[in-house]
Amino acid sequence: MRVSLRSNPVLVPSTCTARQIQKQGITKGKITAKKGLNSIHSLIFCNPVSAPRLPLQFAQPTSQWNWTLQHPQRRVTMASSPDIPGLKYASHQYGQHQLQQVGVWQFEEPETAPSTPAYWIIFVHGGGWRDPRNNINDFVPSIKHMLALDDLPKSAVRGFASLDYRLSPHPRFPQDPTSTPANEFRQAQHPHHVQDVLAALRFLNAEYGIGNDYVLIGHSAGGTLVHQVIMNSGISDSWGPVAPFPAALISIAGIHHLRGIVDRHDTFYETFVIDAFGPDRLAWDAASPAKFPGSFKTLCPEFPRLFILAASTEDTAIDMPELDIMEAKLIKDGITPLVFRNLHLEHDNIWEDGSQVATLAARAVAELQQR
Repeated sequence: MRVSLRSNPVLVPSTCTARQIQKQGITKGKITAKKGLNSIHSLIFCNPVSAPRLPLQFAQPTSQWNWTLQHPQRRVTMASSPDIPGLKYASHQYGQHQLQQVGVWQFEEPETAPSTPAYWIIFVHGGGWRDPRNNINDFVPSIKHMLALDDLPKSAVRGFASLDYRLSPHPRFPQDPTSTPANEFRQAQHPHHVQDVLAALRFLNAEYGIGNDYVLIGHSAGGTLVHQVIMNSGISDSWGPVAPFPAALISIAGIHHLRGIVDRHDTFYETFVIDAFGPDRLAWDAASPAKFPGSFKTLCPEFPRLFILAASTEDTAIDMPELDIMEAKLIKDGITPLVFRNLHLEHDNIWEDGSQVATLAARAVAELQQR
């Protein structure tokens, strides 16, 4: 991809991330996109200004994009393909809604009868329960990194999966209820999101026999959802039929205490939490993993065998107290999680880059094989 910055063209990868764009010293202006047959092949940046240390926000692709530096957790992501060399891909619907889908990647030539346990690695994306720009392809960069890791051999992985789920309404991406088909309309509210994750896991168990042999990874709101998979079995009024518990659970930049993150931040946070959970703060507490009144240890006598919490020191969207309070909750319940407070990159850059997600997944598999 050729990116023109004033009169000086710069070459960047076609899957350029916010960090790569940011390095060009641009935070506001206009972008004119020249479209090729199937993808945008060049961007022309106009009116650049000095860039602070924050990612960028872009609208959906059009012939001309107006853009500006906005909330730090937004980013630019080019449309990506689920195709990964060496893997065969299948997309499945587990419900009637367009977003009730799961992507599955398997090796074209799978290992035969591995001598050590092998695991599925399953991802739940974030996006504040409402951002339609997040989808199953968010996992693609991480999968590519995993395939290149020497410490995650092919024999240790049965396959990869990424889950979509129904979303709450987003004010920046409005839909007309009179013209939008019901199976495309984004109007979900808790517990719809976790109900879909549970349904997707049950589907994967029925179709692929995942059982408990999987590592469940959640980023941001996905970190909430992966814990809620466990919580669902310990509340009097369950959110939905149970799904098999994972062997390992990983929450990356996870939202664990809804009331806490709203109280520590501006009204933007309150807005997306209300959109997804309603205005009742007691309902927020009931949905928050860190405020779960039951015991994760009691619910998990066998699975998950491993909990991992991870956060980035450069994340300006989800702060470190979200990890701290979840760690304290698990320890109180008698679980000692593996904790990594030393990730780097901004909030969405973590999954856009994918290398740290891959490293955490590999660590989880290695730990499981040693236990």
